[in-house]
Amino acid sequence: MDKRMFILILLLLGLVSVAVAQIVGSQGNEYLSAYRLGESQGQSDVSAPLWIGIGCLTGGVSAIYPLLASPNAPQAALIGQSEEFVASYSDGYTKGHKSAIQKNSCIGGVVSWAFLSSFFIFDYLIYGLD
Repeated sequence: MDKRMFILILLLLGLVSVAVAQIVGSQGNEYLSAYRLGESQGQSDVSAPLWIGIGCLTGGVSAIYPLLASPNAPQAALIGQSEEFVASYSDGYTKGHKSAIQKNSCIGGVVSWAFLSSFFIFDYLIYGLD
């Protein structure tokens, strides 16, 4: 009797833990999917050629812009959603938007510095240090 009761209790605890894990896992997946959705939307809202051009003009200094300003997630995507979805989507949108701006600004800065460096090297090779 004691062994059967012990095995029955273990089985019930196992079933309860599986059910709780699935409930918690589904909530985590919703948070993660909202975060990823916001992150991809934030990245796609950035105009890559514009920020590469700004990076070229500023020598990559524009990469600090996302540290100073924080974008807001579009409200149309948040209407009728749960609080967890809104928080997760907003976090993902902000991170994706900032990282895309920084990446494209740095690309522009590298292009600018490479062009200027090659210009001065060729200028030195052609005209010397007169």
